[in-house]
Amino acid sequence: MLSNYKKIKQVIKGKKYDLFVAKTDKQKKIGLSSLKKIKKNQGMFFPYGEEKPKRSFTMKNVNFPLTIIFLDRNMKIIYAEKGLANQRNLIVCEKPSMYVIEIPC
Repeated sequence: MLSNYKKIKQVIKGKKYDLFVAKTDKQKKIGLSSLKKIKKNQGMFFPYGEEKPKRSFTMKNVNFPLTIIFLDRNMKIIYAEKGLANQRNLIVCEKPSMYVIEIPC
């Protein structure tokens, strides 16, 4: 499923991750929801064209827990929240964010 995605390497809190880049609106909408599982060192990177407040993510069809990390235009972490598998409540960042990263908990 993710074989056609570009990958980038990123260090987050001292751990190295391979992040799949969700470039298109369709890729951003699907995110990691189509997977049964993910490796501990993998995740997804969501770049957006502008900073926007109240950016939200759902765990509705995700089969494993994730940490959702919101970043500003300078790639500084401004908010992070753990989401449970198939959680219905939205994960919302009130502050303006430009990038989002999903990694396994």
